[in-house]
This record gives sequence, C-alpha cells and structure tokens, in this order.
Amino acid sequence: MEQNLYLTTALHAIQTATLISRSVLSALHSSPSSSEKTEEEKEEKEIHPSLLPYLSSLRSSQELIKAKSDLSPVTVADLAIQTVILQVLSTVFPSHGLVAEESAEQLRADAQLLDCVQSVAVAHARESGFCWGTGGCEKLEEKAAVLEILDRAGVGAGTGITSQMSRGAEAREDGAVDGNGNGNENGTGVGLEDGNGQEQAFWVVDPIDGTQAFLRGEQYAVNVALIRGGRQELSVVACPLLSADVTEGPVMDATVDAHGVGSVMFAARGQGAFVLPLEVDRELDVRKARRLRRYADEVVSTEQLRSVNATRVDSGLRAVHEAVGERLGVEFPGCDLIGWVPRWVALARGLANMTVWVYKRRNRFAKIWDHAGAMLLFEETGGVITDVDGRPINLSRGRLLDANFGFVAAPPQLHSLILAETQQAIRSQGLEHLLAFQELS
Repeated sequence: MEQNLYLTTALHAIQTATLISRSVLSALHSSPSSSEKTEEEKEEKEIHPSLLPYLSSLRSSQELIKAKSDLSPVTVADLAIQTVILQVLSTVFPSHGLVAEESAEQLRADAQLLDCVQSVAVAHARESGFCWGTGGCEKLEEKAAVLEILDRAGVGAGTGITSQMSRGAEAREDGAVDGNGNGNENGTGVGLEDGNGQEQAFWVVDPIDGTQAFLRGEQYAVNVALIRGGRQELSVVACPLLSADVTEGPVMDATVDAHGVGSVMFAARGQGAFVLPLEVDRELDVRKARRLRRYADEVVSTEQLRSVNATRVDSGLRAVHEAVGERLGVEFPGCDLIGWVPRWVALARGLANMTVWVYKRRNRFAKIWDHAGAMLLFEETGGVITDVDGRPINLSRGRLLDANFGFVAAPPQLHSLILAETQQAIRSQGLEHLLAFQELS
C-alpha cells in the first residue's frame, strides 16, 4: 500500500504512543525495593526520566489509575498518548475533526496529574523528530495547549464540531442513552459537518483500548482511524504485546510477545490490510509489511468457524454468546480479549473469524473509538460486520454508535446464518425485547 501522508503521520504518532505506554508500564511494574535486584534486572526495569518525579504516586496508584464515569481505569498513559496523537493530527491536518475517548476534565481538577501527563507527553514527543517538528508537539510545553487539545476531541470545554458531538445524553460515558434510545438532545444523532453542511473528515483516537488488561501487562491496543463521509478510510492500530508472527489462535489477554516487539496493523479502504513488526527506534517501512490475505472468503462451513469474545467484560449477555456457539458447534470463547480493538485485530489476523456481542440493555451502545478503523481491518480481509438487527454499522452519529445495537461479525458466506442463530438465541432466552424486529405471536 502507498505510504501517503495520512499513513505516515498516523504511524509516527502511534510509535510515540507505544513508547509512552511502555514507559508507564515499566513504572507501574517496577519494584520500590530495587536494591535487591541485580544490575540486569534494574536495567530491564529502567524508568523513563519523565516519570521519575512521580514514581511514588505512580506506585501508589494515586496518579496512574483514575476512575472514569464508566468505572474503567484511566491512566497517565491514556492521557499522554491522546495528547500527543491529537496534537500531531491537528497540526498536520488542521481542517480535520477530532474525536477521542478522554477529556481534560481530570487534569483541570488535579494539578499533579496535569504535570505528570504534560511531562510524559513532552519528553516522548521530543524524542520523535516527526512529532516535535512536523507534528507541532513543542506547543505542549504550555499546559493550556495540553488542556485545549484534549478538549477539542473529548467531552470537555472544546468548541466547534467535536463539542457539538459531546452535548446531551451521548456524553454519558457508560454508553447508555435515555429511555427513548436517543443519543443526544433531539434524538437525531450528531454527525460531523463543516460550515457548508458537507460531511467532514475526522480522526478517531482510542489512546489505550483494553486499559484493564494494560494495567496487568496484558494485551492492549492504540487505535487511530480516519473517517470521511461516515466511511472508514484508514486504520492504524498498534498492538505492542502481540507479535507480528502470530498466525494461529486462540490468543488471550495474557498472550505476550516474548521478544517485546509487538505489531502494527494498517489498512486503507479497498487496498487491503497489512501487518508489520512494531519497531519504535526507526521509521516504519510499509514496503516491508505483510499483506493479509482475504481469508474470510474461504470460510464456507460452520466447522471452520473460530470465535473471539470477552468473558471478563460484563456489559454483554454471556449466556446468549455461549448459546450461539452451541447452536453453531463453535468452541466458546475461543480467543478471549478484554479490548474491542484487540478483538478486531484477532479477526483480521485470522486468529478468529467470528464474534457476536449482545448488550444487556437495548439502550447500551458502543463507543466509536473502540470500533472505528479497527473494523476496517477485518473488512479488508473479507469480513462482514453488522449489528444484532442486521444493520450496517453507522459511524456518522457521534461519540456513541446509537443507530446500532451490538455486533455480529463473520465471514460473508456464513454471516446470515450466524445472525439468524444469534437472534434465535436471544428469543429462546425470553429476550425478544432486545430485538428491533420482534416476531408476532
């Protein structure tokens, strides 16, 4: 695939994001009693200088782990990564919109957290010639710039397109909306439009997907996607703990690259999906990337199906998910991954080839940053993705995917069957109210 400016910029930003995540992980898992360690162990656990002033806070989790309104932890890594990626994207593509998971709300309330996030973001961006020069990250030396860039893409005090998206019920970070199923004040959804009423290109960023697994040193991902006209145009996903050489599943959260290299995946609409070792000490050369074949087209029988699910995530109906597997004769859960982005990666890599996710409530909706772009990876290897009602996934609604309910992703020749079995499993458990189209008695 051609290495254009969109891809080059996203790859540079995601390399710096990987460095930040690894530095925070090293600090998190370092031991305060380092005097008992050998010199080799000390070197392996070397702490990045930007984190040293905050080490005691990091270890006590007062600074590293913060509770978000959806009860998932947010870390210094989340905030620093998002700050750097957004600053780079907004500098190189100033006319594009930005949508991301985190906001500056916590930083305004916690001066030490702001200091730590700024220190980590600036130090790592400075080490990247692209981010510091072309990417404009030198502006982050001003705390106001850190707050402003986070606000532009998060639910904060930003202005313009992205602040319009954050108004109303969709700003509730638990992914729920009101009893009428509305995702914003008027229930129509908020898209991204420029001043002329045309749909604008915008970037979606999830700084760390699978934060709970990340905190344990398990599988996580950094997700960057370019959306234009409601369509996924570009996907770049870093999986710092998943080797580029893994070709067979199942993979679990605890499946970690023994060589510490990880992988990066990228795709452009209509141009295929690719995987490359995640080197962070040099510019990534996409010409060396391995193109993933459209394997999903070759899956024609249920005997070939392999699942990916998330048994440690309680927002879905596990009994329904298990029932679908039983009806199809597919082992459950197969790959077991907390983060949605790692699940889409597993599907794209052929480590699994189907997933079903049914939320417990009809008014529980997915968040755009967990799916946008990452879904394109599976689609470019032949996969088909709809919601539980069989509708295509609508990425033009705003921060929540409030036009859809759940997910059914599968090879094209089996998707209709898996969708039907999913709906029947829902009905058989007396949960017809979760379906948009209920059978008449």
